[in-house]
Formats: sequence, structure tokens, C-alpha cells
Amino acid sequence: MNLVKFAILARKIHRWLLFLTIPLGLAQMTTGLVMLYPSVFSFITPAVAVPVHLATAPWFALFFFLAMLTGLFLYLYPWLQRISRKNSPQA
Repeated sequence: MNLVKFAILARKIHRWLLFLTIPLGLAQMTTGLVMLYPSVFSFITPAVAVPVHLATAPWFALFFFLAMLTGLFLYLYPWLQRISRKNSPQA
């Protein structure tokens, strides 16, 4: 696959992964705070927060890890592009 096409695909995937990671991260943060400070969040019981926290944790970790991989590629893309231009035969 062409490096430019791969970078465009990685950017699209990265954006969608972030759109999925942000709400899951907010759910993780909220349920974690409910479990840490149950007296402050008296309107939500820890018995409700724990299953939600456990259900969202693997998905959050997966999407976050994939977003890190695509973000790393997008970070390295300018250097990879320079290297590929130096190694390609000049016309």
C-alpha cells in the first residue's frame, strides 16, 4: 500500500477510535470516581458503578491502544515520508 494512502487511512481510523475512546473514558472516569468517593456521589451506588466500570474497561483499553498505535504512525509519518523519498529512484 502506498504510504500516503496508508496515512490517510490511519488518520480516519484514529479519529473514529478517538470518538469511541472519549465516551468510554468518561464512563470509566465517572464510575471510578463513584467507587472511590461513594459518599460524594450518593445518587449512584457503587453496586451500579462496578458492573458498568468492568463492562467498559476492556473496550476502552482496546480502543485506546489502537488509537495509540495509529497516533504513533501519524507521528512518525513525516520521517517515514522523508526516508522513502531519499530511497526512491529519481526520475
